[in-house]
Amino acid sequence: MRFIEGIFSGWSALKANKLRSLLTMLGIVIGTGGVIGTISFGDGARQLVMMEVDKIGGASTFNVYRPSWVRRDGRWIPNPSSERLSMRDIELIETYCPSVEWVAPDAGRQVFLSNEGDSKISDLRATTGVYKHIRDWSNSLGRFLEDADVDLWNKVVVIGSEVASDLFGKLDPVGEGLRINNQRFTVVGVMESKGGGDSPAGSLDNQVFVPYTTAHTAFWGGQQVDNLLLKAFSPDLREKAEKETQAVLRRHHGGDDFVQIYSQAAEIESGANFLGNAIQIALGAIAAMSLLIAGIGILNIMLVSVAERVREIGLRKAVGATRVNIAVQFLVEGAFLCLIGSLIGVFFGWLTERALAFAVVTFVMKGGSWPSLISWTSVALSVSVGSLTGVVASAAPAIRAAKLPPVDALRHP
Repeated sequence: MRFIEGIFSGWSALKANKLRSLLTMLGIVIGTGGVIGTISFGDGARQLVMMEVDKIGGASTFNVYRPSWVRRDGRWIPNPSSERLSMRDIELIETYCPSVEWVAPDAGRQVFLSNEGDSKISDLRATTGVYKHIRDWSNSLGRFLEDADVDLWNKVVVIGSEVASDLFGKLDPVGEGLRINNQRFTVVGVMESKGGGDSPAGSLDNQVFVPYTTAHTAFWGGQQVDNLLLKAFSPDLREKAEKETQAVLRRHHGGDDFVQIYSQAAEIESGANFLGNAIQIALGAIAAMSLLIAGIGILNIMLVSVAERVREIGLRKAVGATRVNIAVQFLVEGAFLCLIGSLIGVFFGWLTERALAFAVVTFVMKGGSWPSLISWTSVALSVSVGSLTGVVASAAPAIRAAKLPPVDALRHP
């Protein structure tokens, strides 16, 4: 019962000195709020980057290609392998790689487009109908490439929304002719708008798609495949799909490890994790300093509180309070200070994250939105560490108060 009385006494002491309590909590509020806000802002940035990756297929996709140069004994040399990727490799991957959902050839070139006096530079992608499934990209008009287009080398083209707007205006381009590097193709579809991207031509909507076989015969000749674009059944299976693909290609190309695998999502995740770890270490150091300063402030305030309340301590001991009861009272005061400060810091952290997001969207991105992600792990950790700081900082004053002799305490003026 006296233990509970000690808790209520500690809480009453805090309420009796509101201004001092608020100033003491300030360090905890700033420390926990700054960490939560910055970590949440960083998580939002990572989410924004991954949303951009999702526009071109997401975290399940990866590329297999034959590099022109390889590194041997610390220097770069031309790829010595005579092996090349081919359409047969696509069939092998579809048959022997259970983690791969889709696979398609993918070659890109810059081309010159023209239509009745209008012209522009665009990205040409030579592929098959599977490409739209890998990129999770739908048509807004017409259709995408089909197997018949690839088998019959049809001179058909599917265009991006930007190409459609620039060369056809408000007209329906489906069924119209379009010259690609001065060769006539028939437009069979228009893709939905994807927005900005990292292609050399600029926007992802500034692309045209033609059958892979047609591109070989019409533009660059040969039958080899420059690049394979693959999609695993899920992001968790991507690494397994990569290993299966590499094993199949090695087995059917005489054991020659002539290809390399690239995953944009993996590269971005690796960079984001490295940056995130660096930020967390830096923020951890800042948080530790903030909590240390806050702990020193609490220690100082609690020592002052003990000195001011010597007679109260003596009176409580005189009526039966034990050393443990007295110690608990002062420990509770310190813990309450930090707990409340940490909880206020959570709200302060949310405000910090929103302010940073608003500044970036308004002055850097010039529009758009920023995902709001509050890291509940960091919230729980900050509140727990903040409360622990209060207990540790209050330990010495609590012990000092508990050891005061009742008679000396009652004689104190």
